[in-house]
Amino acid sequence: MSSKIKKVKSVWSSDENTVNRYGKGFHWVESIIVMQAINKKISGDALVGWLAYVCDKYLKQARGAYIGLSLGCGVGDLERQVQHQSIFRKLDAFDIADEAIKQAKKVSHKEKLEINYQVVNLNRLQLKKMTYDVIFANSVLHHLKNLEHVINQMEEALVEDGLVIINEYIGPSQFQYTVKQISVMNDILNILPEIYRKRVTDPNSLKPLFMPPSEKFMNNNDPSEAIRSSEIVSLLEKNFEVIEHKNFGGTILHMLLQDIVGNFNSEDTKDTSVLNLLIYFEEYLIKSKIISSDFTFMVLKKKNLNLFQKFRQNFL
Repeated sequence: MSSKIKKVKSVWSSDENTVNRYGKGFHWVESIIVMQAINKKISGDALVGWLAYVCDKYLKQARGAYIGLSLGCGVGDLERQVQHQSIFRKLDAFDIADEAIKQAKKVSHKEKLEINYQVVNLNRLQLKKMTYDVIFANSVLHHLKNLEHVINQMEEALVEDGLVIINEYIGPSQFQYTVKQISVMNDILNILPEIYRKRVTDPNSLKPLFMPPSEKFMNNNDPSEAIRSSEIVSLLEKNFEVIEHKNFGGTILHMLLQDIVGNFNSEDTKDTSVLNLLIYFEEYLIKSKIISSDFTFMVLKKKNLNLFQKFRQNFL
């Protein structure tokens, strides 16, 4: 096992990324206000998240008969949500992190759910052809270096009328943000009242101006993080036909709100007003094409192949 693989396994098996990753007001999506804004962009309803939207719109007809795969399952939240609705007859779920898989198995067993969790190096993914009705890739593709191989495997493993569901970071690779992004984030931080700049991880200090991490830092701390994120959409479009493609921002809010989002009380009108203004400002910049979206939701299917192409795919 290479040193990079060991590092990635270690990072994503730590308590920070398994049991204690969320729930402390650190991540931008830990705000109800932010999530409602994202939900509206994807489902059209502030109270309906992307997964509930997918299950209701695409997975009702043969509920309980589907065979599914979840890539980068982590501690298994997504899989438990769909299996509590009896969506899949069989559901496989893969992740590289041993401890995360252990946690996922433990919780699913406690909740009496049948989910086949496995430790798998997704960069070397090998899937049986024409196997899955649905493949989820939830915030995982941006951790994969061997994207062409993985996407080809997904395409081959999908049944003829199957679906691939993507919820993903597609911003600058290895978080090498643009000068424009950094400038906007720091301008906002400079004018935010100190009450909102208090760090969740250290309330005695204020969030400093944003400095993007160096590539050396990224490689030393998590060599998988956003390794080829900016290439994801173009590679998916090469292999699949797009049914839905909805961007949901994060270009400014993702890093701007990191370690301070817990300061915005969703029941305080002043806090929600400030946060909604930040959300609106990001939306305005994206709509005006001043910046692009760093996060996206996609529903994909196999491209329609002619007879010769189908013969090559199935027999060669």
